[in-house]
Amino acid sequence: MVGPFLANAMGGGGGSEGFKHLLEHLGPASRVWVKEMQEHKFDWSQDSIDALGSSVSDELQGKDVQELEQKRDDDLVKFFKIKGVRRTSFYGIAL
Repeated sequence: MVGPFLANAMGGGGGSEGFKHLLEHLGPASRVWVKEMQEHKFDWSQDSIDALGSSVSDELQGKDVQELEQKRDDDLVKFFKIKGVRRTSFYGIAL
């Protein structure tokens, strides 16, 4: 098991320069992503909460919530079964 810094260092090519490389490589795009997220952040006002709640309610209108929950649960079971069967990473290293 590794923590987030070691995982990111490995994602950046490993070694003592891996983390720095990852930051340099993804930094420019990350700045854009953060800027866009800040520009489009949810403002948590009561009006926004009401509008979003109404939109979700409209989307669920006429749908069987229990059926949706069952599909979600079935999909999660399938996912975990697949994950349990596939015990190697993309590089063929046993996990």
